[in-house]
Amino acid sequence: MKKIKAVALVLCFSLLFICCGKKETIDGKWVMVKQEFSDGTKLKGDSLGAYECYEISGSQASYTCRTDAFGEKSFDMTVEEISQGEYQFKISDRLVFSTGKIQGKYLVFAFGEGKEADHFYFAKEK
Repeated sequence: MKKIKAVALVLCFSLLFICCGKKETIDGKWVMVKQEFSDGTKLKGDSLGAYECYEISGSQASYTCRTDAFGEKSFDMTVEEISQGEYQFKISDRLVFSTGKIQGKYLVFAFGEGKEADHFYFAKEK
């Protein structure tokens, strides 16, 4: 009887970890929530200069950027997974607009290399 209870307990905890450890997927609406620049500057909330979002469904995405100075611009792209959790957003077969990687609850875009990179963090809207 003790073995049955132990097995049942292990199964319950296994199911709990599987269900609660849900991995983020690329599909959905991702809105920029913060920027971190290589010079140490960090922006979030109202200090962000623009509203930016990616709306992703399968291999299709729509990018929207809205600023006071330029209004709203939007265009469609294709999405291609290039490695586990890393995606290219392509305007055409040869032109890559951006490359993003899912890191925890964020879709992160790095512009530049190494310590010189600026990072843009997008969170999924619920």
